[in-house]
Amino acid sequence: MAELQRPDETVDLFGRVSALIGKTRAVVAAQVNAATTLMDWQIGHLIDSEILSKQRAGYAEEIVAMLSPQLTKRYGG
Repeated sequence: MAELQRPDETVDLFGRVSALIGKTRAVVAAQVNAATTLMDWQIGHLIDSEILSKQRAGYAEEIVAMLSPQLTKRYGG
């Protein structure tokens, strides 16, 4: 039968596991932020280069106004 851990060992294990969870969460958050930033840049670049062909910004606002409800319907708001 397994021997029970002493309280100080449990506290140490809790601290180490908590630290690992905290570090992993921080890494995941940084990766999500980087991926989201890249996605936003690519969306802007796509609208600018392929749709607008460097036209004026007013037209971009119309595109975003038209695109936004469709994306909200698909992905939520």
